[in-house]
Amino acid sequence: MKNKGFTLIELLVSAGIFSIIVVTIIGVFVSSIKLQDNILSAKKIIGELNYALEFMSRNLRMAVKDREESCWPVANTSYGLYPGGTGIIFKNVFESSQCQKFHLENEQIKFTKGTDQPIDITSEGIKITKLKFVVSGNVPDDNLQPLVTIYAEASAGKAPPIKLQTSVSQRNLDADYGPSKPPESDPITETGCPIGIGPDTSGTLNGDIVYCDNNNRLWTVWLGRYVWGGGIDEPTDSCIGVASRPACNTCDNLVYAGYSDWELPSCISHTEDSNCVLYQFWQEFCEGEYGDCVIPWDPDDPNEATYWSSTERSSSKAVCVKFYYPYSGNVTDDYKTSLYSVRCVRGQ
Repeated sequence: MKNKGFTLIELLVSAGIFSIIVVTIIGVFVSSIKLQDNILSAKKIIGELNYALEFMSRNLRMAVKDREESCWPVANTSYGLYPGGTGIIFKNVFESSQCQKFHLENEQIKFTKGTDQPIDITSEGIKITKLKFVVSGNVPDDNLQPLVTIYAEASAGKAPPIKLQTSVSQRNLDADYGPSKPPESDPITETGCPIGIGPDTSGTLNGDIVYCDNNNRLWTVWLGRYVWGGGIDEPTDSCIGVASRPACNTCDNLVYAGYSDWELPSCISHTEDSNCVLYQFWQEFCEGEYGDCVIPWDPDDPNEATYWSSTERSSSKAVCVKFYYPYSGNVTDDYKTSLYSVRCVRGQ
């Protein structure tokens, strides 16, 4: 009896199937390696950014007023800013009031002490693509505690850019936290806007930028990103005055432009109408504009242009308004754990 073997067609089919399996396995393996590389890169970025932000915060906390203009040419201020906010200079009281600087140079964060050469506080393994300092309460004799917000963005390898932000208050007390009242030279209307600002205009009050809308409500600038917080229905459907609600508490505890009665804007109608205070603000100040209205404005991150309202939608969601194209002015809701922007109002 003759031995039977495989035909040529059978061999070709087997080889084809084997090739497909091998290519698939190799593809999965390569994708896994790329994913692992991205995860390791992201871990490295977060680790270095956390260190850099913590290092800068600890030093910035020790700032004191430069009364002699020895570090920068503006007397009686705690911080001096580079153009565009890409760097900051201050006197560190913890180190004999030495002038110190943080700034962005060659995609690295540099730290300078006195007349020493700048040193890197981030490694060459990551690229700092954006560094910005925003200072409030820094005007001489404004009776406000200086606050520095640091915004940083970094990338490494092929991993997507990662953005982190933190705020730090000067440790040395520089403000009187007694009962807040408007200055006598700046009388206030019943609904909240100072005479000389508004309606439908912006201006500076006690060193801080404010906006007055057509309903004589006073608004702050962008104050950062926070979670709404909380996981249960609020008894009043609002987070105003409720503890452990970061978005609302930012406004509840805010001292800005000489006032302490700020609130997170409401949106009780849950839709685009006059009963949504936050939507009204977008309609008046932001429709068709992308300047001071959205600070900072970053088209790659719509979270920075989505603002929380104080109104709750359900036990897990709260109402927010999108300030970015193509959803500009859209009133929606999202999970309370989302990190969205905050802007405060008085007189709503």
